[in-house]
Amino acid sequence: MSNENFLQRVQAILDKQAFRESFEVTELADEICLSRSQLHRKIHALTGKSASQLIKEHRLLHAQKLLLSTELTVAEIAYQVGFKSPTYFNSCYKDHFNLTPGEARASGQADPAPVSHTKKQFSKSGLIGIAVFFLLITVSAFYFTGSTNDQEADKNTTKAAEVAFTKGQHLMYQFTAESFEKATTYYYKSLAIDTTYTPAYIGLAEINYYSCYPRISKERSLKAEKHARQALDIEPGLSEGHRILGMIYYQCDWHWKAADEQFQLALENDVNNCVAQFYYSHYQTFVSGRLKDARELVESAKLACPLFIYHYLLSAEQYIALADYHLALAELSTAIEIDSNEASSYWLASVAYQKQKRMDEAVEALVNYCERLGLSNEKQVISAFETGGLSNIYQLIIEEMINQRGEWTDAYMIAKAYALTNDEEQTLSWLNKGYDQKIMDLSKIKYDFHFQFLHSNPEFLNLLTRMNLGKYDSTL
Repeated sequence: MSNENFLQRVQAILDKQAFRESFEVTELADEICLSRSQLHRKIHALTGKSASQLIKEHRLLHAQKLLLSTELTVAEIAYQVGFKSPTYFNSCYKDHFNLTPGEARASGQADPAPVSHTKKQFSKSGLIGIAVFFLLITVSAFYFTGSTNDQEADKNTTKAAEVAFTKGQHLMYQFTAESFEKATTYYYKSLAIDTTYTPAYIGLAEINYYSCYPRISKERSLKAEKHARQALDIEPGLSEGHRILGMIYYQCDWHWKAADEQFQLALENDVNNCVAQFYYSHYQTFVSGRLKDARELVESAKLACPLFIYHYLLSAEQYIALADYHLALAELSTAIEIDSNEASSYWLASVAYQKQKRMDEAVEALVNYCERLGLSNEKQVISAFETGGLSNIYQLIIEEMINQRGEWTDAYMIAKAYALTNDEEQTLSWLNKGYDQKIMDLSKIKYDFHFQFLHSNPEFLNLLTRMNLGKYDSTL
């Protein structure tokens, strides 16, 4: 396919598909029969733009026509041309045309000029740049359509980078220090083969993010941000890049507004990114308290990735917060089917059973929880319950966690256990320890159902203020 035919083919696909919210770079690559990285390199060589930029500009140009030829509202136009958020549409439109959509409609300009981010007139250097651009097109004709050997070499390079990356992915998801170290080696090997292979940068960002857990490491979070931005430099608009930045700003940096913006960008560029859906739903559940929006996102995530256990755990937490314990237990049943060794499933089940006054089942769930974490055995848990009820079991868990982990005790988990005994003093003491230790899970504190009984407590509200989370009657 010649370069001219290639661009015509891309244009035809955009004319037909770009106005669907779900259309993104991966689908364009599939339609044109190239890998995502190959598509990016070819489009960038021919136009100087990324594939995601091309899609976005196509939508903006159509929006420009609708603004002047219809009476649709700006929000209606935003949705009609494929943007998920009118706010994001307004921002993109102004960035491209240097006018807001409202200003463009009021001016009646049929063809507002796109903003130049370099010079606004054709200077001598600009003309040289244009000449170089056309020279690049000529050269790229040979690069992309000339030698079969060159094409095969490019495919082999991408394949080799992908193989190294896949090995790294397999190791990373073992979530051990040793597997992270080995995975890092494979990701760097992938980049040594192909420096533009963005999944490897995302892999490096994820390793540094996960290595922060449970206590925030500024050094690790900065490395994670660096690698995510390296991927975005190569492929602007990359959904995974924005998703990782959102995760970092949310749980490592506690930059709530920046996290929200990054999650929105991740889903703008790939509405079906189920991991981005999960983390944005998580953010909405615990930081913004937008449970309705959070529920919609987690349900979409479950459809896209039905075997990802954490979708069901998050959904269960949402249902517990809504006091719908029956549905919470249904979600936890699915989570246990997926992975019966995940301790969190049993902890949440014990809470749901306790709320329903089903104490025998709550105790059984706590037995399973302790077994998964290597804490008390069944006999000890039942004995504790018979001696002092569920509060006694939680006290037993607290003591064993502290004895087992010492200074690395998860302060947030201890606070949750004390919360279930309604011990305000100890709950607040451990939450403050979590703040001092910069525990990542503290990002959940505002709307975590465990702490609902503290919502009017001045010390608790002061902690929210220190974390820039605001009060319950404020808007973030």
